[in-house]
Amino acid sequence: MADNAQQQPQQKNNYDKLEELLQFNPSKPPKVTNQVLGEALKEIQEEQAKEAKANAKTLLTQAMELAKKRETAKKAFLDQDRKFDKELGKFMNKLNAYINGKEPEPENPQAEADNAA
Repeated sequence: MADNAQQQPQQKNNYDKLEELLQFNPSKPPKVTNQVLGEALKEIQEEQAKEAKANAKTLLTQAMELAKKRETAKKAFLDQDRKFDKELGKFMNKLNAYINGKEPEPENPQAEADNAA
């Protein structure tokens, strides 16, 4: 009888079937292999790359906004500079005329005419 029990294959229980289906024993911790370490490293690198990309995007956006503000301020400054230069040119013409013996013209000819009347 002992020979008979040894010859019959043991029936697989549900745990054995589950292990066969999964290709590993779920009750034991998984083995850390080079493949597992490689995959973990790859995920870490991807996360770091995403973080670096987000930081770079933020910095680039800020740099672009600053460049736009600079251009706006530069244009406004140049506009004001041209106005001041034009105004200075008027005074220089009056000053040169005065140096050459002409009487300076009043700033507001209408106000001068009202005062004379």
